[in-house]
Amino acid sequence: MPLDWNGVRLGFAICTELWDWDHACRLSRAGADVLLVPRATPDLGSDVWIAGARALAVRTGCYVLSSNFAYPGAAGFDFEGLSVAADPDGGLLAATCKARPYATVSISVSAARQAKAAYPRYILDKMKEKKGAP
Repeated sequence: MPLDWNGVRLGFAICTELWDWDHACRLSRAGADVLLVPRATPDLGSDVWIAGARALAVRTGCYVLSSNFAYPGAAGFDFEGLSVAADPDGGLLAATCKARPYATVSISVSAARQAKAAYPRYILDKMKEKKGAP
């Protein structure tokens, strides 16, 4: 269930749960405005984590804020440190890199709440309701 923090409803997914859309959609339907996704993921040589965050934001209508552990050479590979912020329509608000290791973004709770009633989310959610999915 989402946590209320000063009128902002926060949902949490951990690391690879960025790809668990069922979990994220349950959080969205329960009222989450923002999905916080801390990760410790390696450099996969592409923008896969940016793509995942943007797609998850579009699917759920939530802001997706995903921070990643940065530590070179740990466990035999580099934790890339790439963190990403996406708005409810999948717009890229920020992505960090070695040259820019920190980013701050602004969010709009009303934008997230309005996005949940917009296409394609409301259709997909209605389809799940009909099927009786959680």
